[in-house]
Amino acid sequence: MRGSFTLSKAIKAAESSKRTFREYKAFPKNYKREKIHKILEGFGVEIQRSILVSWLPEGGRSLGIQLIDQHGYVCFFDIDPDLPSYNEYRRDGHISEYERNNRFRQRRPWDDLVLAIKMYREENSDLS
Repeated sequence: MRGSFTLSKAIKAAESSKRTFREYKAFPKNYKREKIHKILEGFGVEIQRSILVSWLPEGGRSLGIQLIDQHGYVCFFDIDPDLPSYNEYRRDGHISEYERNNRFRQRRPWDDLVLAIKMYREENSDLS
C-alpha cells in the first residue's frame, strides 16, 4: 500500500512539474525564470515539447537542470542568468538507450527520470 501511495504522489508531482515548466513558472521568481527559459531555448530546447526531470539550486542564481528535450534526449544544463559565460549544456543519451540500460531498469517507478520518460512516451506515442 505504501509503495502505490508514494508512486501516485510522485506522479502528481511530476505532472505538476511538467505543467509549471511549460507555463514558465517552474523556477522561483528570484531566479529570473523568464531569462532561464530564454537560455534553454537558446540551446535549442522547445519548452512546450520537453519534460523537466529535475532542477537544483547551485549557489547564487545558478541552477542545475535535467530535462528530456523534444527529440527524446536526456540533457543536463548548468545555467546562471547573471553569468552567460557560465551556462553549459550536455546532451546525454536518448531515452531508448536509458531504457535498455540495466542500471536504469533497477530504478524505482517513482524515480524522477523514470516518470519523465513515461510522460514523454505518453505524449509522443505516435513517434515510438
